[in-house]
Amino acid sequence: MPIDKNFYNESSAKNLGWEPSWFGEKYFDDKLVRAIKKWQKARNIASDGLCGPMTYRRLWTERQVDISAYRPDDCQYSNYIVYNGDFYPIKWDKMVLWSDRGGLKARKGTYYDYTGRPKRSARYFVNHWDVCLTSKSCHSVLDKRGISVHFLIDNDGTIYQTLDLQHGAWHAGSERANRASIGVELSNAYYPKYQDWYENNGFGERPLMENVRVHGELLEPYGSFAGFVSHYHVSKNKIDCAGLDLKQLLKEAQQEDEVGFESASAACEDK
Repeated sequence: MPIDKNFYNESSAKNLGWEPSWFGEKYFDDKLVRAIKKWQKARNIASDGLCGPMTYRRLWTERQVDISAYRPDDCQYSNYIVYNGDFYPIKWDKMVLWSDRGGLKARKGTYYDYTGRPKRSARYFVNHWDVCLTSKSCHSVLDKRGISVHFLIDNDGTIYQTLDLQHGAWHAGSERANRASIGVELSNAYYPKYQDWYENNGFGERPLMENVRVHGELLEPYGSFAGFVSHYHVSKNKIDCAGLDLKQLLKEAQQEDEVGFESASAACEDK
């Protein structure tokens, strides 16, 4: 049965929070469908005339560019992450919990609540590009779409934890992947057209990746990944985070941890 595009757009607008005026129209009618198609075609998006989650996120990001210079919130930093109600210190001075001033909290109903159950044993981190300009903007989009992640990493390195790691966030596309993972959104608007915004707000140009292939080569069996993975490893229709060298990232993190351990040991020997 063919989809009723006018009904779809009206329902989408109600769920996600957009209006026909965002496309220069007044009503949910065929004129709006044509306007959405034109908007999508100009951005090399599949021109179906439907403003679904992907089109909405792209539209939201473009509207955010028109907002004056980015100003980070006055956050209270914790230097802890929370797992099953317990606080664990981390070596980072820009960590913000959902309960801290300036924190971002996952909306109730957008994650699996495992309160009172045995400790959840997550098997891997799943990394995402948020396709937004800031973590705060991304969090707003996630709320409107009824999904969630555990961490958002902002342009200035601030890490937001939005819910206890005991709970399973809705981020990886399948219940199996969600229950077994920790979701991380990396602030990256993705499209090179936003370079001016990054420069104007003091973040500098984003490095551009070229000639990166994702599903064009044979990958390991679906769902068999462990450790740090990207969204495309667990969803065949996703491309994020292509080009993110996870092996090198983990190697650098291990080296950093070893340096910290050696420094702490030396300090103890001096006392």
